[in-house]
Amino acid sequence: TLKSITSALVGTEFMNVKSVPQAKVPIVKFSIQTSCGEIDGDISYYNDLALHNTRLLARYCSWTRDNLLAKLGVFIKRWAKKCGIADASKGSLSS
Repeated sequence: TLKSITSALVGTEFMNVKSVPQAKVPIVKFSIQTSCGEIDGDISYYNDLALHNTRLLARYCSWTRDNLLAKLGVFIKRWAKKCGIADASKGSLSS
């Protein structure tokens, strides 16, 4: 459940852990500090579409040897966040 996921992340290296049960697909949001900077993430519960999306992105990334498509995807995601157009809950692009 969302409560158990949230509880498991609190007190670990994950920061800003927040449960969002009212989302279209309930999620737990978090961030983590890496050597490349802070990275935001989320965990969804009961979201079968996310599994298909993950497999699709993995397939795209396998098409190039130098991870060019993965790097492009990360760039576009960061660009969209900076432009304020990467928040599906507000009717813009989904991450």
